[in-house]
Amino acid sequence: MEQKVETSLFNRDLSWLKFNERILMEAERETVPLLERIKFLSIFSSNLDEFYRVRMPVLLALEKLSNRDDNDIQIEADLLNKANAFISDQQQRYGKVLKESIIPQLQVNNINLVYGNLFPEEIKKQVTRYFLSQVLAFLQPVFVTADTDFFPSNNELYFLITLSKQGEEQSVILNIPSNELARFYKVDLANKIFIVFLDDIVRFHLDLIFKDSEITGCFSFKITRDAEIDLKDEYSGSLSDQLEVQLQKRDSGLATRFLHQPGIPKNVLVLLKKIFNLKKANMVEGGQYHNLKDFMGFPVSNAKLSNQTWPKICNTDVVNGSLTDAIVKNDIIIHTPYQSYDSVLRFFNEAAIDPDVKEIYLTIYRVASDSKIINALISAAKNGKKVFVLVELKARFDEANNIKWAKKMKAQGVEIVYSVTALKVHAKVALVKRKIGNRMLYTGLLATGNFNESTAAFYTDHILMTANKAILREIELLFIFLAKRVKPS
Repeated sequence: MEQKVETSLFNRDLSWLKFNERILMEAERETVPLLERIKFLSIFSSNLDEFYRVRMPVLLALEKLSNRDDNDIQIEADLLNKANAFISDQQQRYGKVLKESIIPQLQVNNINLVYGNLFPEEIKKQVTRYFLSQVLAFLQPVFVTADTDFFPSNNELYFLITLSKQGEEQSVILNIPSNELARFYKVDLANKIFIVFLDDIVRFHLDLIFKDSEITGCFSFKITRDAEIDLKDEYSGSLSDQLEVQLQKRDSGLATRFLHQPGIPKNVLVLLKKIFNLKKANMVEGGQYHNLKDFMGFPVSNAKLSNQTWPKICNTDVVNGSLTDAIVKNDIIIHTPYQSYDSVLRFFNEAAIDPDVKEIYLTIYRVASDSKIINALISAAKNGKKVFVLVELKARFDEANNIKWAKKMKAQGVEIVYSVTALKVHAKVALVKRKIGNRMLYTGLLATGNFNESTAAFYTDHILMTANKAILREIELLFIFLAKRVKPS
């Protein structure tokens, strides 16, 4: 008789939600500077959006599969309900820390975030002027009927507004133009600051939009869509071509969450469910404000309410000659963001113009939108060096940026290869081959984080610069495999 073995593993999705809870805990900690706590609220919200775009579709599919009689896949019992319970608890804590701790502490520092309240009399005139001159032009009301053809954009903000006109009830969808305008509007007065949501600027001026109607309700909502990209080996065309087609479809994927403010009339909710094809989505009641990831752009700077800025140390400043000579003598390790990423940029810039350099190899996963490293590689190719780059196109939400850079490098003579469909290359390694006389000299980089000078400013990572022959031989074998798709002997 087969003995059933209990596993001690924690489910990956519940583990992911516990990780996000750790970020929420930083927002809850009163020893963290106030503006940093607001950033943690932003990160928590952004992560949760990604969970709904990437993992929630899987949970919904597993829930459906678990109810089938012919299912032979072991699925954790009640996983979807457990995940929803985790999220609900975290959202309650999020609202509590924001309303009961952070907003009051902002007020102590003469920063007034208007949250769920009417505008103070002293700022109304300035806010109305901003609405009429800047906001009104971007508003696009859509009246809702059974025949309405309207497709809400992924993760964008809307109002569902109910109206009464001459005894007739109407419903209208109105966009909140946070893609065109800042989410927060700041009013500076002599002795204090007021911060108002763009949502509220629209909400409190609805009478200027619907002049002949009585406004009976206004409810915020947003839709999150499935962001997973489906790539199969049997698709025709290159991987980059497949991805470009799939990226165009990403924001039109099936809805995985309809997040709405409580109170929408039931008949209107039923109509929206039909119009928006929400049959597979989670219908989730939330607060008045969504997309609080926008807190990352909170328009207040105050050194006393932020982490102390530490000057970065550039540990290759002491290298007066060639960085290569220094690496040959001793390994160099860089710890970002405490040590400057300039050392890495110097590594690639020197390689690009060094006449002894014959070949440069690199893997890229996520790079900066204006990457200095990629521009150095392009310069190297123009200088007659062989440059080989493995571009991982399946770096989620960076696919378009990677395709852009791959095309640009290829046009300038860089040899580009893409990872195969069944393989995701997460390694961040570089190899530089120099010919000095009759011998070859190798140097290389191994990094825990991306070759990205932008994110290196705040992500904690280590980069090893080395001339260790054993390590660099392994890196060389990796690039041989990536180029030929054959395991080297």
